[in-house]
Order: sequence, then C-alpha cells, then structure tokens
Amino acid sequence: MVELRRVARPRLQIVASRGQSLGQSANVGGSSITRVESRYRFRVGPECHDIQLVFANFTIGSGTGEADGPNPITVRAAIETEQVVSDFTQPAAAYPLLFDGAQARTIDPSANAAMTDPLGIDFAAGTNAWVRTAAEITAGQFIPVGFSASLSGTAERAFQNSNATNQIYTTGELVAGTNGTQVSFAYGPAAILGIPRYPYPAVAIWGDSITQGQGDLSGGDGAGNRGYATRGLALANIPWVNLSRASDTPAQNRDAVSWRKRAPLQYATDVLVALGINQIGPTAPAVQIAYLRDVWDSCKRRGLRVHQCLVSCQTSGTFADAAGQTINAQFAANRATVNAAIIDAAAIGLIDGYLDPGSAWEDPANPGKFLPNATTDGTHPASTFHVAAATIVQAYANLRIV
Repeated sequence: MVELRRVARPRLQIVASRGQSLGQSANVGGSSITRVESRYRFRVGPECHDIQLVFANFTIGSGTGEADGPNPITVRAAIETEQVVSDFTQPAAAYPLLFDGAQARTIDPSANAAMTDPLGIDFAAGTNAWVRTAAEITAGQFIPVGFSASLSGTAERAFQNSNATNQIYTTGELVAGTNGTQVSFAYGPAAILGIPRYPYPAVAIWGDSITQGQGDLSGGDGAGNRGYATRGLALANIPWVNLSRASDTPAQNRDAVSWRKRAPLQYATDVLVALGINQIGPTAPAVQIAYLRDVWDSCKRRGLRVHQCLVSCQTSGTFADAAGQTINAQFAANRATVNAAIIDAAAIGLIDGYLDPGSAWEDPANPGKFLPNATTDGTHPASTFHVAAATIVQAYANLRIV
C-alpha cells in the first residue's frame, strides 16, 4: 500500500522584480490629464504560476513618512509576455488582469493592498515580461507615482494623457496620445506575486535613498535594477520589492507610523534593512538602535529572516581625494556605536546576519572617508561603486539567503 504524505504547497510570494513604494516623486496629473499609462519590464526569479499584482494608493514623502493618496484612482493592468513557457512557447501577448472578475478597480486613498486575480499561466525561471498599467482619474486630480519609466531603455515608457481609450490590453511600446507628455516616473504595482514551483527566497529591501539607487546611473543595469541592493539581488537571481524612500530614518519606519508599507512583507522570506545613516548624527545611538530594533522585531513577527546593512560613511568637502573630505566627529562616533550594536545583534540572534556594502566605497587607508571620486555629495556612492557593492550583496545572498 502506498503511503500518502501531506506535502505543504509553496505559498503566494514575491516572484519578480520591480515592486516599489509610491511617493518617489511629486504626484502627476492635474489640468486636463485623466490617465497615466506605463509599460516597464520585469524579470521572474523562480519557475512560477498564477501571478498577481498588488496596487496601492498611498505615498511616502521624502523624510515625511506615509500619507494617504491624493484622491481615488482607478487601475487597469495587463501582463505582456515575451516568452511564457509551460508545455509550449507562446508568442508575445497581453493578458488582462482582473480585480474580482472586473477589468478595473477604484482604489481609495490610504489603500495599501488591492490585488488582481491570479493569472493562470506558467512562467519559466528567468522569464522577462512587461507590466502595463493605467491609473485613471477625473481631470484636475492627481496620481501618486513611484517607478522610473526609463530603466530598461526606450521601450520602457510612461505617459500622462487624456486619451478616450487606454493602451493596456495590447502589446508593444506606448504612445503619447491626446494631450500626452512623457513622464519620468509612473504608477505601478507595489509587488509582483506568484506561486513558485519550489520553495524560493524573496527579499524586501527596506532602506533610504542609497538603496533607492541615488548616485547610480538613471538606467541602472538596463534591466530594471538600480542601486547596489537590487543589482546584487538580481545577480543572485532573487526577486525583490523595494520599500526604500529617500531621507527615510529608522524612526519613520516604526510600527505606529509606517503600517502601510509593511503590507508586502507578508509575501517575502527575507528583509534587507539598510536604514540608519539618516539622522544618525543628532540621534543618540541608543535611540537609533531602539528604532532599528522596532523594524527588526516587526519583520521577525512576520517570520522573516532579517539582514542589516552596516551604516556607511558620510563626509563633506570635495571628493577627489581623502584630503578634501571632512568627517563630522559626532556622526563618526554614533556610526561606530550603532554598527557595533548591529554586529552584536547578529551574534546573539536578534537578526540573522549583517553585511557591509559601504566597504565598496569607503577608503581603507582613511576610515570614514570615501575612496577618490566614489561620491559627488558625500553620502551616495557613484555608479561604479554601486556596481562594486552589488557583488557584496550577491556574495552575501548566495551564502545566507539562497
């Protein structure tokens, strides 16, 4: 007699890149604009099926925390395939995504998770595809945005317009349309979910402007990854969602004041925390560590493995060499204390590990200062050093996450 064993099914989780928080730029719209349409590329990590997109209508201001979206928005979306593999290879096609059986969903301000129905096709590991999204409003209203629409080249674009019809349920590049102008940032999903065939890691990146990609090339690696964190995870073929926001601090990400952006965490297996550099100078180390503990504990309660980046260096002056740079003594002292606490937290099991991406741009001969020409502003690494730090993330991920 054959013994039947209960086998746990893989769960719904993040399976592809490009999910990101809104509020990366000023809202778009106003005047006669009634729609923002975007088309951008994503890459699937594991072999998976039943993809679903998560949409939201809240913003995260630069250094100001979360806020409701400006007004209700109506969302339509589709997946445009390049190659989908199940038992056969399909040609390029656009598959409409439905919301409880309807093609459109109106999302009220403050909503953090409006999810599409499962798309019943299979994706091979490493498949590239496109998300096509339309956010629709009444003329005079606004749409929160969060996605750069030019990371993957000219085929990846976004337009605001007042078209009578949308361009979502077709294939190929978008066009400007009636009263249309190209915009640098667009509305898109907070996360791309699916069910992997086998257990597979998925990472939420929780940081600030550095992990948002500031200092890197505007096009990133040309495949949708900008900044060392997303570049490194892509090298390890790990899907991600990026919760980072410029000027974010640990204090702004405590449970009580940052509840909306936590929604995608339930679909991750790991979180890469890169908060800490902002406000570390004027904030007492014990307070900064307590705020980080709040973030770590929140992730642990959700069953996530937590990996914390050490706080990187910060200087002022000129950056062609070490001599032109000045270190703020209070920042340096507090940084050393916080980093020591992070290392201790990993040693006693409060977090699952730590890594030091900033070692890619800090001068070992002049601790606390950047390598020559590694920055243009004393905080954010230049693109070459984002690339170098990505290999640190890749090596760590291959050892501790995969």
